[in-house]
Amino acid sequence: MKNILVLGYMADLQTGMYIVDSAEELDYNVEFVDIRMLSKKHGVQEAQKMILHDVDVLKNKPDLIIVLKGLELAPETLKAIKLLYKDATIVNWF
Repeated sequence: MKNILVLGYMADLQTGMYIVDSAEELDYNVEFVDIRMLSKKHGVQEAQKMILHDVDVLKNKPDLIIVLKGLELAPETLKAIKLLYKDATIVNWF
């Protein structure tokens, strides 16, 4: 496992960024989507489309997807992400 995707809140520079920085220090390729920022800025419904787009255009196919709380993710969006990356393990970090 070398590629990690983090879906969570990054703007507060706390848990999300700690996870990203720690994984990068351990030589993982890490990408993230700030799902809370998208939801706050564009509304929950519109954010779902944007989240799916951002997840679809990643540079690396994730082996592990870490969802931080996930309150901003609709169940359909999560299912679509799982279909897109069938081999990835999805973990909810609450």
